[in-house]
Order: sequence, then C-alpha cells, then structure tokens
Amino acid sequence: MPAIAGPLEPSRRLSAVDAALRGAGIALLAFCATTSLWLCRAVQHAPAHPPTAREVAGAASAVLGWSFGWALLVEGRGLFARVPVPPRHARFVPHEQRSLT
Repeated sequence: MPAIAGPLEPSRRLSAVDAALRGAGIALLAFCATTSLWLCRAVQHAPAHPPTAREVAGAASAVLGWSFGWALLVEGRGLFARVPVPPRHARFVPHEQRSLT
C-alpha cells in the first residue's frame, strides 16, 4: 500500500525562500483581515458620514493586502519563475540571437 502522507520528493520540498514568501502571504492576509475589521467598525458609527481619507486608505490597503497575500500564499516562489514565451508572441529578440547587420 503506498504511503498517502509520505515525505515530499526533493523537487517538491519547500525551500527557505518559498516558505518565507508563503509566510509573507499569510502575514498580508492577516493584515487584510485586521484592516477589514477596523474598516467595518469605522463605517458603522452613527451618524453616517462621507468616507474620510483614512477609511479610503484602509480600504485600499485591505484590497492590496488581500490580492498580494493570496498570490504569495498560493504561488510562493513560483510567482517569480520564468516562463517560456513562444516565438510568435515574443516582442523582442534576446541579445544572444540578434544579428549585427
């Protein structure tokens, strides 16, 4: 019977960089949750008022923390990996392939 929760293969292990990036993602998501809770409490105060600059900045930081946090948590180091671009979609020619004509 194969082991279901065995050790990861060497290529699948989390490196220190990957763990740090995923940890930063968790920290950003925690920041987003904290900011969202503060924002909900700030908006619920009576009397109704137009949004202040502080509330708008809080909302923007919550959205940015959410989007960057999930990207770092899910992808980790793979977020910065190079991907091959098909030649028909390349908009530039690498320096090594340029002709000197």
